[in-house]
Amino acid sequence: MPLNWREPELFLALNGVSIFHTYSDELSDIPQSYWYSTSATAPTGSHCEFDVRELPGYDSLRDRRSDDNDEHKRVIGAAISAGLLNNNLAMKHATHD
Repeated sequence: MPLNWREPELFLALNGVSIFHTYSDELSDIPQSYWYSTSATAPTGSHCEFDVRELPGYDSLRDRRSDDNDEHKRVIGAAISAGLLNNNLAMKHATHD
């Protein structure tokens, strides 16, 4: 983010859950490639941040071929629908039966 803090850019909103871009530090305005947050105000490294590559159904080959983070939106949307992500909490590890 730039010299003055501002709210992170919204990446996706679905079913009442908002997902925001994350940044490497408070001075960066370049979003991280794979990390997102369920909170616009949580500090870097908080329990609200998650790596999209750790969510169920993530496909790295599809991600490399997609434009505009389509694979990220698909996987995050599925995680929201499955209840794995909700506002102010990112569940980093889903259990698989």
